[in-house]
Amino acid sequence: MKQAIGLLALLCLSAAQAQEVPTSGPERLAWMREHLLNTVSKFEFTQGYDFRKEPDRLVPFMQAIKAQGFNTWDQMAYGGIWDDEQFALLERSIQVAAGAGLQVWATLSPPSGTEEIARWPLEQRQQYYFNCAERFARLAGKYPNFVAFGCDDFDYNFRFFTPEMMAEMARRWRALCPRLAFLPLLYYGSISESFFETRGDSVDGIVFHYRANSYPYAYIPGYDPKNFDMYGDVMRYELKRIRQVAGDHPLICGIYIWYYQGGWGVLTPDEGNPTVEHIVRDATQKLEIAHQYADGIRVYGLGIDHQAYQAMGERLRKWQAADEQWGQERGEPESHLGRWQAALGEGPFLGTLLSGERGLGASLPKVSPWARVELARQFERGEFDPAQAARRFPLLVASRPSMAREWPALLGEYARLGGVLVLESVPGWVLDAGVQALEQGEEDRGENAPTTRALAELSGIEFHYEPRGFATRWRVVKQHPLTEGLGEVGGWRTVPYQEGGNTYGYLVHPVQATDAEVLIEVEHEKCPYDGVAYMRQGEITGVYPLLTVKQVGDGHVIRHYAANSPAVVFAEGYERLMGNLLGSVGCDTGDGE
Repeated sequence: MKQAIGLLALLCLSAAQAQEVPTSGPERLAWMREHLLNTVSKFEFTQGYDFRKEPDRLVPFMQAIKAQGFNTWDQMAYGGIWDDEQFALLERSIQVAAGAGLQVWATLSPPSGTEEIARWPLEQRQQYYFNCAERFARLAGKYPNFVAFGCDDFDYNFRFFTPEMMAEMARRWRALCPRLAFLPLLYYGSISESFFETRGDSVDGIVFHYRANSYPYAYIPGYDPKNFDMYGDVMRYELKRIRQVAGDHPLICGIYIWYYQGGWGVLTPDEGNPTVEHIVRDATQKLEIAHQYADGIRVYGLGIDHQAYQAMGERLRKWQAADEQWGQERGEPESHLGRWQAALGEGPFLGTLLSGERGLGASLPKVSPWARVELARQFERGEFDPAQAARRFPLLVASRPSMAREWPALLGEYARLGGVLVLESVPGWVLDAGVQALEQGEEDRGENAPTTRALAELSGIEFHYEPRGFATRWRVVKQHPLTEGLGEVGGWRTVPYQEGGNTYGYLVHPVQATDAEVLIEVEHEKCPYDGVAYMRQGEITGVYPLLTVKQVGDGHVIRHYAANSPAVVFAEGYERLMGNLLGSVGCDTGDGE
C-alpha cells in the first residue's frame, strides 16, 4: 500500500511538472537548478542489502536509504555494461524506489572503467552510449522518479566524449524526455571554463567528487592531510572555485566515505585503517561543507547502516525539518584561508615545486626532518628569488607537467648559486603549450617546446619523444654519494613484477646523456600502449640512463627517468636513494645509514 501511495505521489509530481522543459540554454539550466536542488544521493555499496543476489532485499534497502534522510538512489550496471538484464534491474529499482519516496539516478561506466567497452571499435562504443542515453530517456518518460543519469570518471575520457559526440547524445535523449538530466562525474582540475565552453550545452550540471586534488600544499603552508581543519578548508576552497567556473550549471558534490585503506578522506595519524569515530567525523564534516556550497550531494562508500550514515542522517533530517536549502553560501575561494598564513623562518627547508603528490615529491617530505615548503605560488607570482632559495631550500624537488617559460631559467640560477635541484615529471613528458603563448614558428608540443628544451639542457640530456619502455632491471654504473648502498658497480638488480599486474608504474623514458653523469642505467623492454593498457612484448630495446647528475655552477641538477613511479622501479633501493639525496645536502634523516 505504501509503495502504491509513493508511486501515486510521484505521478502527481510529474503531472505538476508537465509544462514543457526547455531543451537547451539558460532556461533549461534554471529548470534543472530548481529540480536538482537538495539532491541527497546514495551511490552503490549495498552491504547487507545485496538485492542483485537477493531480490527480496531491495525493498528494505530503499526504505533504509529513505530512513537515513536520503532522497535519491544512484545505480550502476553490475560489471559496467548496461545490457537488457541491467536495464531490467534498474526498472525494478525505480519502481521500488518510488514506493519508498526516492528518486533514482543511473551511472554509466566510461571506456576507461570497463575494458570490454574500451576494446570495442569506435563506432560500436559511440552507439552503445547513444543507445543507453535513449533507453534511460524512455525509462524517465515512463517513471517520473527517474530524474538523471551520469557517467563515472568522465574527465578521463574527454578524447572519446568529444563535444560533437556529446551534442548528438544530448539531442537524442532530450528529444525523448527533456526533463531527464545528465550530470557527468568530474574531478578537480578538469572542471574548467574550456569544459563548459565546449560541452556545457550538452550537460545539465556536474558531479564533482572531492578528493583534495587542488594540491593544497600550494596555498596552505605546512598543509597536513591528517588535520581535519585543514582538510575541510581545502574542500571549501575547491567548492568555491568550482562554483565560480560552473556558473549556472548545478553542482552536486560527491564525497567518499572511508571504505578502504588510503581512501579519500582525512588520513589517520598512522595512515592506517580508521576507527569508526574517525570515519564518522570525516563523513559529517564533508557533508556539512557540501551543504554550504553545493546544490546536493552524492555519497559513495560503506553500507547504509554504518554509523557514518546514521550521523549524516541526523543532520539531514535536521536541515529538512528547518527547510535549510543546499548551496546557499558563496565567496572568494581563499577568503577563509587567512588563519593558515604565517611567516617562514630562514630554514633550512625542503623546497618543492609540484602540482600533485607523486614520486619523490610525495616521498621525500615524509622522510625529511626539514619542513616542506611548496614554492608554486612564488613561481606563479614572480616572487621566487634564486639566491634566497639556495640558502633556505638546499634541496628542491620539481615535478610539474607544465611550467611557464621563464621557470627553467630560475631553476638553473638556483642550482648555479648552490642549490641541489631534483627533477622528475617535468615538461617534455606531456604537452606544455598553454602556459604561455608560443612565438610564431615554434613547436607547441614535445621535444621542441621551449620548456622541454630548456630543462633537457639544464639536466645534461637530449630528450626526444620515443616510446617508453618497461623497466626490467637496473645497475649502478658509477660510484657516487647518490649511489652509495645501491649495489656494486655493474651488478644488475631485477625490478620485481608480478605477472599480469599493471605495467604503468614500470614505464621509463629513453633519453641520451650529453654532459650529465650517468649514475644508474636501466634496461628497457618494448611495452606499447594498445588503447587500453601498456603491454609487455618480451623484446629488449636498449639500456638507457635511469639516474643522472650534472654540476651546474656551485650546485647540481639530479634527474631520474621513472617519472610514473620511482618507488616501483627502484624497489628496495628507493628508501636508500632518498636517504642519499637528503644526505647530499647535509640533511640527517636519523636512520643511522
